[in-house]
Formats: sequence, structure tokens, C-alpha cells
Amino acid sequence: LQGAPGIGAIIFMIVLGLLTYYKSKFRLVIISGLIMAAGLIALAISPWFALSLPLIVIVGGMVTIFVAVETTLIQNNVSDDVRGRILRWREILFGLGPTGSILFGIIAQYTGVPASLGILGAICLVTSLLLILLYPRFKDME
Repeated sequence: LQGAPGIGAIIFMIVLGLLTYYKSKFRLVIISGLIMAAGLIALAISPWFALSLPLIVIVGGMVTIFVAVETTLIQNNVSDDVRGRILRWREILFGLGPTGSILFGIIAQYTGVPASLGILGAICLVTSLLLILLYPRFKDME
């Protein structure tokens, strides 16, 4: 099970490599976030291993696409004089990821793993929907 996200990352990085000249990268961030949210919510309600494993592969791939594309957007669209500071804050937030794992572990302890995954999926969904509101402002980012 722990290897499934890595398999998804490899598969979807190959797909992302084929999309090198895809112009609407901000849209790709939104799409990957929505698919990630749907995958997490589906995983939360899935009672079957045969369905859960491919969902974990998909979620792992979408996380990889989301992070790779948003990092590219930052590097391409932030001015040289503040890029280092912006990326430093991004890396600090990225490094706090294990803290979120602790939080969701505590939630899972009291509500169960499916509920914890559902909450995480709902957070991803809300975040992606908020990005849709920002789309008109950032749609020309490459």
C-alpha cells in the first residue's frame, strides 16, 4: 500500500512530461486538486481493496502533479528579487506536512480512518474550489 502513491507519481510524472507545452498550468493545478479530492473521498468510502489500491495510485499521482506544477508556476511568475523568499516559505509549509499527518492521525483515532480521509478530501475539495474562484485572475500564467 505504501508503494502505490509512488507508482502513481511515476506514471503521472510521465504524463506530465508529455504535457510540457500545455499552456494553462493553473487549470492543471485546479484539475489535479479536484481529482485528488475526489480520490480521497472515494477512498474514504471504499470498502474494497481492489478499488482502494488504484485510488491510492491516482491520489499519489495527483499530489505529484499538483506540487510540480505549482512549483513551476511560482518559479516562472515570481520576480527574481523575491523568488527565494517565496520558495523558502513554500518549503517551510511543505515541511510542516508531517504535522498534518499527526493531526489526521488524532482525528482518525477518534472518528476512524474513513472519516479522517473524508475530511482531508473535503479540505482538498474546498481548496480546489477556491482556486477556481482565482482562475480568472491567474489563467494566463504559464
